[in-house]
Amino acid sequence: MNKVTLITILFASTSFFANANLSKIPSGFVSIANDVGVPSDVFYSIAIRESRVATNKNRAIPWPWAVNHRGTALYFKDRDSMYNYLKELVKDGDRNFDMGLVQTNWRWHNHRYTSLWEATNPVTSATAGATYLRELIDKNEGDVWKAVGKYHSPSNKTRASNYRQAVKQICCSEVNPLCCDY
Repeated sequence: MNKVTLITILFASTSFFANANLSKIPSGFVSIANDVGVPSDVFYSIAIRESRVATNKNRAIPWPWAVNHRGTALYFKDRDSMYNYLKELVKDGDRNFDMGLVQTNWRWHNHRYTSLWEATNPVTSATAGATYLRELIDKNEGDVWKAVGKYHSPSNKTRASNYRQAVKQICCSEVNPLCCDY
């Protein structure tokens, strides 16, 4: 086997396996990531880290009606249930909660929505999270992994580093091994 043939086989197999792994990413995540300009594998890995639930098929998927309120993870059966819970929090003056597929924080990101109801829409919420990630990538001179850390913890370097490593682990082991190269 000559060198050119070997390189061609290696390139083709790498491309095949990368595409096979990327097929694990639901099309909605790919669409939002492409529209906003963030890597879909990294974006989907953030969603898995933020709102992961186990399925009966031994997989982990993001859950659209997930809330983190003061460190307690809550998973609602539907949008209305999540909205009613959040509406009560806001009514009581509590604005510090994360919500949705990529857990945008209402206190810091409510300006990205026209209403709390809109924020409970999975597509709108995910788009807001992707937009925030894009802003962080731009602020960090294109460094995707640094932006991922700041997505979770903009001012605490230790928490940002731990989060970045957790998302990178998900990305590299569950979503797309090639995302380790970003």
